[in-house]
Amino acid sequence: MANVAHRQAQLEAIVAGPDLELVATRAARPAEDESMHRIVVIGGGAAGLELATRLGDRLGRRRSSSKLKAQVMLVECARTHLWKPLLYEVAAGSLDPGEYEVNYLAQAHWHGFRYRFGEMIGLDRAAKEVRLAATFDDEGREITPAQSVGYDTLVIAIGSVTNDFGTPGIAEHAVPLETPAQAARFNRRLVRTTRLIPNYRTPRLVFARLGCAEKPTPWARPRCQLIAGLRDRGATIFRWQRTA
Repeated sequence: MANVAHRQAQLEAIVAGPDLELVATRAARPAEDESMHRIVVIGGGAAGLELATRLGDRLGRRRSSSKLKAQVMLVECARTHLWKPLLYEVAAGSLDPGEYEVNYLAQAHWHGFRYRFGEMIGLDRAAKEVRLAATFDDEGREITPAQSVGYDTLVIAIGSVTNDFGTPGIAEHAVPLETPAQAARFNRRLVRTTRLIPNYRTPRLVFARLGCAEKPTPWARPRCQLIAGLRDRGATIFRWQRTA
């Protein structure tokens, strides 16, 4: 256990170090030609992560007798990636995200690209530089200051945001499901609500879902253990859906 903790501390020291160009080779990467084409992908969602992986495999991985063809870097403000359709199951409490998350650092290690932890806050098209915000740890201590990353080819794959269709009250009270943290927040709110059910004479739990999905969300299915538990406590489950 002590060895595991020590290795984890070493990894955190690397992540928190001033040089966050986390690379995909097992040994130290040799000096590279500064004139090498630089490809920067902003956003590690389904599209950005897939693109960085394929580019790294094709252009960033050193073959036995060939040179690197390009420097591929993925910039993402999260440490891990979870396929977005699974967020509904995280929110329902029927899936452990740790079992399905892809670690960006590990993915970069195995697929020949670099991973830089940070958030894009600006773009200088004339200088071909992406401006990144400072990064901080959980205690609010600065890890790296604001900095810039140069590029020759830039791909912005930051995805989309939740559309509330102008529905009153959604922005103030609804929980969007864009990230694992938001899904976990919804689950905590749901669990907290279940504790209040015995206090009501006729308990009723209403789910308001804005937008439509290709398949029903987990809380509408009998197999969802959490919802089954709510029904066992006497709560009536309603679901309202507005089609986008």
